[in-house]
Amino acid sequence: MSFTMAVVLASLVTQAPERSEAVRAFDEGKAAMKANDLGRACPLLEKSFTLEPALGTLLNLATCFEQQGKMASAWVRFNEATSWAQRTREAKREAFASERATALKPRVSWLSLASTSAAQVKVDAVKLAVSPGVPVALPVDVGVHIVTREQAGFSAWTTQVHVEREGTTTTVTVPELAPLDLPGPPPLVALTPVPEPEPVKPAEVVAPKPVEVKTAVAEPSRAPGWVLVATGVTVAVAGGVGLGWSFATYDQLQSQRRSTFSPVIRVSQRDFDMLQWVYPASWVTAGVGLATAISGAIVLFTTRTAVVVPVVGPQGAGAAVSLSF
Repeated sequence: MSFTMAVVLASLVTQAPERSEAVRAFDEGKAAMKANDLGRACPLLEKSFTLEPALGTLLNLATCFEQQGKMASAWVRFNEATSWAQRTREAKREAFASERATALKPRVSWLSLASTSAAQVKVDAVKLAVSPGVPVALPVDVGVHIVTREQAGFSAWTTQVHVEREGTTTTVTVPELAPLDLPGPPPLVALTPVPEPEPVKPAEVVAPKPVEVKTAVAEPSRAPGWVLVATGVTVAVAGGVGLGWSFATYDQLQSQRRSTFSPVIRVSQRDFDMLQWVYPASWVTAGVGLATAISGAIVLFTTRTAVVVPVVGPQGAGAAVSLSF
């Protein structure tokens, strides 16, 4: 029993600040309505209804909008109040809300949206789906309204609609969006030959006598050739995979540019940025791999003797391998 009481008290303590804020906003809004300060009253009542939805607050908010001249906003709230009162079986409030909604309906202005294709349109903060050939009507207050259509891969369209009088219908035709101008594929990069290293000056190198190393078996070792062939094939395959991905991504970009609707699979900005360097790098990789594999094949089938020459200089030490055919 004590545990249950503690839980209930904790719940009341948690909810108390939110309720007091809603009650405070409602009281201030009602006082502002009596003082005919509608510009302050309506936002306070709307804040109170957001914090703690109540039928009485909704009816006062609808009345405030009506007095402020926002007929569409008032009509929508009175209709909501009518449905609410029907659910809670409050006959007097239902009759009052229904009567006000019926009286305001001829004074409500409408914004009719039409499009030749399926479109997602936003009127101020309200999002609407417009089907081709089926206009959509939205109740709006007198004043200026912003209509926007946006779609990924296309330039956005925005217009201002001026509703000047009550009880009118303004028709807006939503145009087709222009596709963004996507850049074409990057230019092909020609392979540049690797420059020959500069010969080492005799004065800077202490060159010992070459030591000729011959294999003891009848056939020379073919390990270097196999290593070159395997390395070259691996590098060439990697370049081919990169080229395949680049061509597929570029085809998707072209399809995306020509289509008036969003494709099922779209090229992201990350893939597009990656395409800028993967495409040329894949050509270079494939070319280097092919050249390496061919060199390995030549070594594999034609090498007979390997000569190892130690090299010592001011930049370090190493060895040069000379192949004889």
